[in-house]
Amino acid sequence: MPDNPRVDEDPLNYLPGHFIDDIQGTPAINRKGYAVLASHYNIGVKAEPVVRASETDFEYAEFKAVAVTEDGTKYSGFGSAHVERMDGDDEYLLNELAETRACKRALALATGVGVVSASEMKNSL
Repeated sequence: MPDNPRVDEDPLNYLPGHFIDDIQGTPAINRKGYAVLASHYNIGVKAEPVVRASETDFEYAEFKAVAVTEDGTKYSGFGSAHVERMDGDDEYLLNELAETRACKRALALATGVGVVSASEMKNSL
């Protein structure tokens, strides 16, 4: 990763391959990649549940995340997960999936990187 990457540079061009997943032929920054970007830009992120999976008999979960940049600017993002859209994943991981999606969305806004998850891209591919 460059020492001082510009915000307008596409991180897909400089992040190592293990921080990028190929989702149906489209490169996307994964959870670890976003964590590296957050660390590099000194962005803090915290997520809290809006609806926990245990409150819905493990059918649905929703989280809200807030990313805070060095200058105190806040960016929020929501992430949800539904058992019918998990593609064979463990239904008891709905909280984790929703939390990850919320954090990635807030970090995408804070870093200027607008990459979405595979499940969000499915309907447009």
